[in-house]
Amino acid sequence: LSSNKNRFHDLLPFDQTRIKLVKSGSNASNDYINASGFDPLFASNSSFNIRPNLIPNFITTQLPNDIYDFWLMVIQQKCELIICMCKENEFDLNAKTNLPNYYFPIDKNVPLILSNLKINLQSTKETSYSIQRVLTVTIENNTRTVVLFQYLIGK
Repeated sequence: LSSNKNRFHDLLPFDQTRIKLVKSGSNASNDYINASGFDPLFASNSSFNIRPNLIPNFITTQLPNDIYDFWLMVIQQKCELIICMCKENEFDLNAKTNLPNYYFPIDKNVPLILSNLKINLQSTKETSYSIQRVLTVTIENNTRTVVLFQYLIGK
């Protein structure tokens, strides 16, 4: 396991359910991200007594240490919704600006560019308990629209 990719070293994905990134070139062997997939079919075959057609596939992960790998996973796993349970004060601070290091853009005019990945903020809707951001994520010719829903409870 790549310890620098784990924000919390005591919270690790199970080998059976962890997401494996598909990379090429010199990074091809580094498929690790601290994220687990949940397969509804697995739950229906267990003691949970759940019908798979009622549960969407989803991924659980930590606040990303490696932002590029996080967005690569979003593209590769065809994620449509991200639910952020972190409070604003849980984001690491940028040493130069003393502002939070977000893993998503917060300004429509300033995309987040990470190597061959580009993330654009399309719209924002704020309520007293949440912020909903509609983003487009592009890598090469592949673009996905993703909704990032951030809870602000306990802020």
